[in-house]
Amino acid sequence: MKMKIVADSSANLLSLPDIDFGVVPLHIIVGENDYIDDDKIDLTAMQENLSSYKGKTSTSSPSPHEWENAFGDADVVFCITITSSLSGTYNSAVIAKDIYEHNHTGRKVYVLDSLSTGPEIALFIEKIAELVRDKKVDGITDLSDQSSREGMRICIELRRDVNPNVILNQLYKHTQLQDTFGVIMLALVNNEPKVMNILDMLKYYLKHQEEVVTRRIAHSIENPDGGFGKLPDAFFADGGITQIRAIKTALKKYNLEIPVFGMVKNDRHQTRALMDENRNELEISENLMNLITKFQDTVHDTAISYHRKLREKSITKSELDEVKGIGDAKKKELLKQFGSVGNIKNASIEELIQVKGINENLAKEIKSQIK
Repeated sequence: MKMKIVADSSANLLSLPDIDFGVVPLHIIVGENDYIDDDKIDLTAMQENLSSYKGKTSTSSPSPHEWENAFGDADVVFCITITSSLSGTYNSAVIAKDIYEHNHTGRKVYVLDSLSTGPEIALFIEKIAELVRDKKVDGITDLSDQSSREGMRICIELRRDVNPNVILNQLYKHTQLQDTFGVIMLALVNNEPKVMNILDMLKYYLKHQEEVVTRRIAHSIENPDGGFGKLPDAFFADGGITQIRAIKTALKKYNLEIPVFGMVKNDRHQTRALMDENRNELEISENLMNLITKFQDTVHDTAISYHRKLREKSITKSELDEVKGIGDAKKKELLKQFGSVGNIKNASIEELIQVKGINENLAKEIKSQIK
């Protein structure tokens, strides 16, 4: 089985000893100049251009086509990218993974978001390379992240001849599946940095919760016709008595009597009952449990959707999105064929209609919209 590690150039690595390693370069755009961040980049020319150029500079993610080329003919590829919160590189690599696995049945690509922009990426890559090179963890056939609001879950599939307990011990020993680390409890308090203990941290967190509810109530009272015009009939806190008291403190400022309930969790962090301000546990009927579950699901899904939209907007947004008749499938085919929007701009109508799903009228529309 041929294995390969591929990373973008933010990792600042050109090679790894005894490992098939590939680098996909990021692009640095200065005016009309596109500098490719590889070992051939002219740093002197780029620095001079940066010093003299007064306009806006930017960076560009590698295209799915560049990622796919970097995967080569490997049976298993570990692909590590710069953090998805700042760059479109991760999404581009995911598109390349889908294309590669579709075109090469039986081959696997694992795209890993490093959540970093610094030297941590290189450390991450070197650790994977060490495990692959030394065969310290052998027998894993597939990995999938099945985490949800109910907790973290990573599914590891093994060969039939492998003892699961042996693999688990190897992961504990050679990875950070189980780890110990220190925490500096440093936070801004009244715009000043302060190192706190756990008690202080909880105190300021509850004070923040109180402020959030206070602002919500004040907005409802001062703007009765606004989006939060109507005061709620009840408050449900995703916590216990301390969260209930924080909300009650905010309500007392406006002499409001609104019921407040906390959610009592079981050992799997699932809601099993409600608690009132007197610490009395209230049994939950099936209908109320369904309603509470719907609350929690809606909050969770809204948060996930919001972060996904932020990532997708910053990553996949391009001029192609403005062309009528171009959806995700055609966009993927165009980028697969030409590699970048710039190459699509320079393509002729005859070249564009060679792409699956692109007819002559759509090709003309692309040429008229992307200039």
